[in-house]
Amino acid sequence: MHWAHGIFVFGIFSTSTESDQQFRKWLKTGPDAYQYNMEFYFVHGNDDGAGSGRDVIILNISNGQFVGKSFAWFKMARSRFPNATHVFKMDSDTNVCPESVYKTLNHLHSTGADYIGQKVNRGQCGGFPYCPGAQNTTFTSYMQGGFYGVSRRALDALERFKFEAQCHYEDVEIGRALYTVMRPKTALVECLENSPCDYATRCPVKHCRAHKERASQRALCL
Repeated sequence: MHWAHGIFVFGIFSTSTESDQQFRKWLKTGPDAYQYNMEFYFVHGNDDGAGSGRDVIILNISNGQFVGKSFAWFKMARSRFPNATHVFKMDSDTNVCPESVYKTLNHLHSTGADYIGQKVNRGQCGGFPYCPGAQNTTFTSYMQGGFYGVSRRALDALERFKFEAQCHYEDVEIGRALYTVMRPKTALVECLENSPCDYATRCPVKHCRAHKERASQRALCL
C-alpha cells in the first residue's frame, strides 16, 4: 500500500525529563505538528526514571549507544504505528521546523525513499574497522545519528536482521543492517551539524551539539 501523503513518527532519544519539557515547550510555540501528519515521542530506556505521558515511550531496554536501543525503537514503532509511512530517530539536541521538514519529507516519500538522512561515508566515519566499506562493499554509508528515518518497507526488512551488541555506534549498525537485508533507496536531508542555532525557517533540521544553550532555547523556527 502506498499513502499519497507521508505519515511521519519521530522518536526523540532522551535520558532527561528536563530536556523533554524543553522540547514540548518549543513545539507549542510553532505550528501544530499534527496538521503535518507528524508525531513526536520521547524515547527512554527503562533505567532513567522517565515519567509517564502520552508522548513518552519507555523501551524494555537500558539507555546506551551500544545496547540496541535504536533497533528496539524501530521494532516497537513498526507495530505501534501501523499507519506510519516513515519512522525517524533523532537526538534531543536536534531541532526541526515542522512545516519545512514535512514538505521535504513528504516529497521524499513520494519518491519511494527508504533511508533518509545525512550520509556518512567511510572517511567521515574515521576509517575504523566497523565503518562502511571495510568488508562489505554494498555497505558504503550510513545516516548520521542526529536525525534519520526509515520507510515502512525498511522497517519490515529490519525484522529479518538479528542485532548483536557491538562496541560502536548503533547508527552504523542500522545502516549495516539495512544494506544486509535490502538495497534501500536513500535520500538526503540537509542537517547542519554543529552550526549556530540561530533563527531560521528554511533549514529543516539542525543538530546543535556545539551550542547546547542555544539548542535548549529552541529558537530555530521562531
